[in-house]
Amino acid sequence: MYKSGSSRETGQLGEAIALGFLRNAGHKILAVNMRNKLGEIDIITEFKKRIHFIEVKWRRTGFCLGRESVTSSKQKKIRNVATAWLIDNGLYTKRDTCFDVIEIDGHIPNHRIEHFENCF
Repeated sequence: MYKSGSSRETGQLGEAIALGFLRNAGHKILAVNMRNKLGEIDIITEFKKRIHFIEVKWRRTGFCLGRESVTSSKQKKIRNVATAWLIDNGLYTKRDTCFDVIEIDGHIPNHRIEHFENCF
């Protein structure tokens, strides 16, 4: 069983698991941990001509589901960061977009991963 030393290490491992999942599903990875003055987006991908802005949440306890921790204020922040990224990359009016959550539950190697597309 994996034990992390910090929430940052846990986040990085969760993102690595999510990246492998997305690559296996056919997503082209455009950015990881993209930061600007407005905030951060965990993963940005392209899949079927759509840009996906993805928040990764890993829960190892049954306290709550990972997707439940993506509050309306967090969603608004992600949308603002995504808009800035699209403008900076000349894609603002040129591509369809969606906002996803990848939820990882449990401990390695018995974890479960689920991708909720276009969920906010």
